[in-house]
Amino acid sequence: LRIAAKRLADKQVLIVATNQPDAARTLNHYRRRRGIECLFGDARTRGLNLEDTRIRNPQKRDSLLVVVTLT
Repeated sequence: LRIAAKRLADKQVLIVATNQPDAARTLNHYRRRRGIECLFGDARTRGLNLEDTRIRNPQKRDSLLVVVTLT
């Protein structure tokens, strides 16, 4: 088990535990993953509620997801 820590701009400390050999690289992966998780959280439950649109056509659903992602 490896631990990586980083002080953020707002003086908080981010701590990530990993089983990967390069803990510093893990922080970069976490940063990218966190952005994706926030996007999906906003799109699904915290505001946009994309699931409530009940769009069944895959092309229309994909187009909507692209628009949401870009905005």
